[in-house]
Amino acid sequence: MHIFASYAQQMIAECDWCKGPMPSGTPVIRGLSYYRGRRYPRYWHWRRDEGGNCYSEQTEQWFKDNPFKSSYPGGRVAMKLTSDQRVKRRSLITMGSQLKKAKENAVRHGYMTQAQDIDAKLRNIALRFDNCGGIPASKFWKNIRP
Repeated sequence: MHIFASYAQQMIAECDWCKGPMPSGTPVIRGLSYYRGRRYPRYWHWRRDEGGNCYSEQTEQWFKDNPFKSSYPGGRVAMKLTSDQRVKRRSLITMGSQLKKAKENAVRHGYMTQAQDIDAKLRNIALRFDNCGGIPASKFWKNIRP
């Protein structure tokens, strides 16, 4: 089991113990445990005593020394797309992820010609992103040259 200090990351979270609201950026003490037989770990908020303190004085001092910095200071800027472009972009991303999985399976089983055909289809999909916001900024799409 690990216990560590962090900031609440959801817009409005709820403390597991005192049921009080914790807006994004609120300092909290969190616990992490790995259960045998479970695939993912379980996180929970931890309290120090029965008085309802959800973080101790030592972590309060740490949070004062290390203030919260948002990864998006002004908030994420949405792409200026029409609804048709959003639908098209979503479908292209979905097709790309399906082809990525098919390529992984082809390479795993040794079908290299099929993998090359899938690469050509992915390049074709990358060309179709021009009308709907450009190629996504993920590692997968950056490696595909249209």
